[in-house]
Amino acid sequence: MRVSVLGMGAMGSRIARRVAAAGHELRVWSRSDVPADLASSARPTLHDAVLEADVVLAMVTDDDASRAVWSGASGALAGMRDRALAIECSTLTPDWVTELAASARDRGVRFLDAPVVGSRPQAEQGALVVLASGDAADVESARAVFSSFASAVHSMGATPRATIAKLATNALFAAQVAVLGELLAAVADQGIEPAAMLELLGALPVLSPAARGAGLAMVAERFEPMFPVALVAKDLRYALRSKSRDMPVIDCVRERYERAVASGLGEENITAVAKLSRA
Repeated sequence: MRVSVLGMGAMGSRIARRVAAAGHELRVWSRSDVPADLASSARPTLHDAVLEADVVLAMVTDDDASRAVWSGASGALAGMRDRALAIECSTLTPDWVTELAASARDRGVRFLDAPVVGSRPQAEQGALVVLASGDAADVESARAVFSSFASAVHSMGATPRATIAKLATNALFAAQVAVLGELLAAVADQGIEPAAMLELLGALPVLSPAARGAGLAMVAERFEPMFPVALVAKDLRYALRSKSRDMPVIDCVRERYERAVASGLGEENITAVAKLSRA
């Protein structure tokens, strides 16, 4: 299958490598530098990258970047052939994804809203989880591509349900990490070693595997970016923007991550939010 991957950041480049390793004919495009090992697959313009593609997949930072990739006379949608499949894997707002789906339909292009759950290690291992919304037949036809970088695909129904679910997932994880960082600092002040507290929590049915992994990173002082704090804050803003009801707890969590960004922690991993509790 001819697959184009647009966006060569930390996630897009890893997904592209998995797509190529699965035997698909790969083309890539990026606003910034393309990694050296993918340079032979790079094309200079979006139209060059997508012209003959069966599937065009984008992985970018936010709504603005997604709009720049897909829209306008020089955007990817304008260059795609009829009935090709556009897949947006970025974490965006439901409003923009709904608009993008309509633009694709008007252009005669099939569209899936398919954000992924997982970070850089999961992308490298082909163990991401895809949340896909759109036509069920299109989800099925995309499985051959999804299987190159994901271990599971959850079909969510109509667009933009996958984006709504992804924002809820990230908000829940962000809240767990922020609370855990605060609690580990609090018990340390009272004489309990954070590592011992984390071991206890891990033995109880109160701690998710993902939060446990974050806690282990906190205790080990590992803050190399896998899910950078700045992107966590962005996702929380998007979750609140799409709200159908007040979410005061999530808003408090957002404020915590925004404070972490303002404190210079934006490029560090989500676990760096714990540093605020140590000050």
